[in-house]
Amino acid sequence: NDTQDVTYCPDNLATISTYADSIDVLVLVFGLSTHWSYRTTAESAWVEVGSDQYRADLDAMLASVLDILEPRDVPVLVFEAPLVRDNPDIVGDEPETIAIWESVVDAWDAKWAEVRKVRYADALSDPYSEQGRLERPDGVHFDRPFAEELARTVLLPRIREAWAAAIADIKIGDFVEGTITKLVNFGAFVRVRDGLEGLIHISELSHNRVTHPGDVVKDEQTLKLKVISLDSERHRLGLSLKQAEEAPVRETPAAEPKRETRRARPE
Repeated sequence: NDTQDVTYCPDNLATISTYADSIDVLVLVFGLSTHWSYRTTAESAWVEVGSDQYRADLDAMLASVLDILEPRDVPVLVFEAPLVRDNPDIVGDEPETIAIWESVVDAWDAKWAEVRKVRYADALSDPYSEQGRLERPDGVHFDRPFAEELARTVLLPRIREAWAAAIADIKIGDFVEGTITKLVNFGAFVRVRDGLEGLIHISELSHNRVTHPGDVVKDEQTLKLKVISLDSERHRLGLSLKQAEEAPVRETPAAEPKRETRRARPE
């Protein structure tokens, strides 16, 4: 059976919200559910793997995760479809459905700067091997000490390397072209290139006072911007729209003619 009812699934967004302040990196390991059709309630229609709704639901899920993590600058690593042991009858190893899932992860990697795809074989052992059983004792979930070591030695270095490669030819003062990807109260996020996003703070949108970023820019708008900050430790790229434009010339009010005053002569 290649379908499932997911009403039993835990509230992962609530879990991420609970621990968000203590997370250095979020690792998403999707299991067999990404290879099967699904429905969210017993009354709803089944969503087929590869359909527009399938992709939209997965995109919305990741967008919700990023919304939670956004103020904390937490990177997200997504593993390609992993092998799961002890369930040989439902491994979900059909090439067509695996390829569909991989295309979703590839799209995430390209769209969001804070998301990186991780190949299963680059970081995890064969789940049927002795080492694999140590890494994931129940065949699915990571052993905690192993997960911490994985993040320290493999995942975080990979994020740093990706950031360094993305900004290798960019320096403060450069002018770049970027496309607005998201408006928030404090500014606008911009995709400068695949795998690299920056932020235009609301104070850098215009020479005039701005109440909301939407008053100046809109989604998918392409702009010429100036790089005003690069934070390699926190992986932040600061951009300015107003510094990429000439400041408006303010007319100087004409000086009032001087009035000549005369003192009355004493009689």
